[in-house]
Amino acid sequence: MHILFAGGGTAGHVNPALAIAGSIKEKHPNAKISYIGTERGIESRLVKNAGYDFYTIEVSGFQRSFSPGAIKSNISAVKKAFTSSQKARQLLKELKPDVVVGTGGYVSGPVLREAAKLGIKTAIHEQNA
Repeated sequence: MHILFAGGGTAGHVNPALAIAGSIKEKHPNAKISYIGTERGIESRLVKNAGYDFYTIEVSGFQRSFSPGAIKSNISAVKKAFTSSQKARQLLKELKPDVVVGTGGYVSGPVLREAAKLGIKTAIHEQNA
């Protein structure tokens, strides 16, 4: 069984994924756990410290103002939306997970979307509900 998690940006997205992964490993020690996040998010440190395979895609959120800096940032975010989907698809084909679990943050969107397109089972964990 190979479970791939996608989420990041804050510990509120990462820690639930690590808790689920830990529970799975307790019950199924041979389960493979992988994680897709961003290189600059807290997930890059927390997931690596937990000992799970860690892969990155580049994605960013949108700014909610119309300042010149925000507009420039939003143009970059649109470009990253396309490239992150391509990278997510590539990683999914390479890793061949049985299920992909999204725990929030911008990084989970393209990974879950591409997993669904490829017919991979998906789940969303909403820790704020």
